[in-house]
Amino acid sequence: MSVQLGLAMPQPGETITEGVVMQWLKKEGDMIKEKDPVVELETAKAVYDFESPLEGKLIKILVQPNETQQVGKSLAIIECDDEKAKKYLMFGVAVPLDNAPAAAAAPSTATAVTPAATTAATGTGAGALQYSPLIRTLAQEHGIPVGDLAKIPATGAGGKLTKEDILNYAGNKGGAAAPTPAVTVNTGVSGKRTEATAIRKRIADNLHLSKTTIPHAGSAVDVDMTTLMNFRNAKKDEFQKKNGVPLSFGPFFMTAVMEAIKQYPQANSFYIVEGAKHFIEAHDMINIGFAVGAQKGLMVPVLKNAQSKSFVELAKGVNELVTKAKDGKLSPDDLTGGTITVNNPGALGSTRGNQIIVYPQAIIVGFQKMVERPAVVNGKVEVRTIMECDCSFDHRILDGVEAVGFLEAIRNVLENPEKYFNTI
Repeated sequence: MSVQLGLAMPQPGETITEGVVMQWLKKEGDMIKEKDPVVELETAKAVYDFESPLEGKLIKILVQPNETQQVGKSLAIIECDDEKAKKYLMFGVAVPLDNAPAAAAAPSTATAVTPAATTAATGTGAGALQYSPLIRTLAQEHGIPVGDLAKIPATGAGGKLTKEDILNYAGNKGGAAAPTPAVTVNTGVSGKRTEATAIRKRIADNLHLSKTTIPHAGSAVDVDMTTLMNFRNAKKDEFQKKNGVPLSFGPFFMTAVMEAIKQYPQANSFYIVEGAKHFIEAHDMINIGFAVGAQKGLMVPVLKNAQSKSFVELAKGVNELVTKAKDGKLSPDDLTGGTITVNNPGALGSTRGNQIIVYPQAIIVGFQKMVERPAVVNGKVEVRTIMECDCSFDHRILDGVEAVGFLEAIRNVLENPEKYFNTI
């Protein structure tokens, strides 16, 4: 006996409420096995191939390319074996054909966020674990204690609170009113408007949240990269032949950042506000996000547990994530859970710059272009390869003296490659 079910739109992260179908990888009438790539989806975090959690026959496609569907609602109708259908409904990866959201809809195994990533992304405060950074920040701005969030009627998928829920609750209490509806702006200049993609909107929301929540401060030091350049040039051919990946500067930068964290562990932390209480939440795990230019815009994949990896493992991990980013194959899990971020605008030719912190992290480090400059070495003027290393930091967590010390620690590593990279 067979049963027709709805293939549920997955929820790859707790802040995701909807997704856009980019293209179907299967057609009506096709037989589908579990973990078969069935549809390419765009969410606010990534564009990725969604692997079907169901096995059966694709009867009807309900959401066409470029159409949006809410988390937990049906993307397509799949005809499944009766016994398997019961399992699919129980685990929330399928929905009845009335298109109602599945109770306690869980992310599918193809896109589930790991517990470590979720903890790092949302904090571990006892009262705040179930709420996203956006919800916690909105609650703080409107004077709503974390303990009161459970009283607010939630309208999001799977019983999640949404931005509108917080604003409506605040308005009913006589707090800050919800924002007025957006109006059409007449700029007086003709032009073509294109609606922002889900990823572009999410980037905009995150940047706005960071700049309006975190008191940014910045610092910079010059790093003499001459010795490291010569060191890398002498090693790169043998390294690639032996390990199958190029010897890029990324692993050098990440190693230097991790060495600096040993001296300044507060750089690998979050500032958490729960009602009237403020916490600095330090992390033992170092999950390094790094910026990559991709087809869909700037992406920040995260190399998890970097502190436990060898230099070669760092190089392979970076290469794998960069390849996935450029191929448009990053999963939501690849983009969540960062505890600190590095950026390499120097690869694009930038010699100076300001970074925007990835909320709710404490610091972002930028590595600028390496350029030849005159420098005094042992009383003599020489031509050296100099790079600016800069940072933006959360002034609630780090003071200026600590931020400068952090950058000085990075400089010390990069200027002494024989000491710190002698295992390559």
